[in-house]
Amino acid sequence: MKYLLIFGLAFVLGLLIINIAGVGVYFLTILPFLIYSILIGVIVWFAISFIKLQRERNEILADIANKLEKL
Repeated sequence: MKYLLIFGLAFVLGLLIINIAGVGVYFLTILPFLIYSILIGVIVWFAISFIKLQRERNEILADIANKLEKL
């Protein structure tokens, strides 16, 4: 996550430098699309990570419940 944020900031700074040079006007039209794409990617990554963690947690709780039933 930290690397994604650093990469995003570096990308935006690069676009600003290109824009100052007068070449990057067209890149700025793509910027909202890139921001939304990155945002959607982060949300999907978070959802998948959250689901994996919950699945592992449920497996551990099921093991504990099975051990308690055997007692």
